[in-house]
Amino acid sequence: MIKQSLLLKIYEAASMQRWNDQIRMVEITELDKQAHKMIAAYILGKCEGSSRSKKNGNINWIEIIEAGLFEYLQRIILTDLKPPLFYEIKQDKKKYMQLNQWVYDRIGPVISDLGDNFCTRFRNYLMKPKEDTSRRIVGAAHFYITKWEFDIISRFNPNGYQVNEIKNSINSEQEKYTDLFCMKKLSHSKNLTAFI
Repeated sequence: MIKQSLLLKIYEAASMQRWNDQIRMVEITELDKQAHKMIAAYILGKCEGSSRSKKNGNINWIEIIEAGLFEYLQRIILTDLKPPLFYEIKQDKKKYMQLNQWVYDRIGPVISDLGDNFCTRFRNYLMKPKEDTSRRIVGAAHFYITKWEFDIISRFNPNGYQVNEIKNSINSEQEKYTDLFCMKKLSHSKNLTAFI
């Protein structure tokens, strides 16, 4: 049984504004971002899977779905933590584990009715990060959609607060995924880019 408190937490993201330190011509909520990210993850996963089928490597769709859900739950708790600070903390493994433990302590009671198995998988995702293909696909989708959002915002305010720093940071993070076949295919396909 799903508690009302979990539903309320999930819907909190519908009112969490993204890019609230920038001039925006459109409202972008965290729920928008997470949904768009998973559409991109699906396309990237399908592309990556088509290249891997020739190499006997399959895409684990359950892991991709869970990665998206787990990152969504993490983001709901870390709503007030700006991305530059988050990525700085992420560089220090000990601090990142402390932050993730804090996230789990906050969301754990809300998700407890989903069962011990779910809670254990979520906790392991937070506390034992690994660089597998599923997580990398969701990471690539995350930065692809972040760049898409930022491109909209920066068009309206090219000299805005930290616009150049944000652009460089997004590009730097996105480059970490260029070795994935799906990102190469996306960069050469106008149809896929337009669809996403």
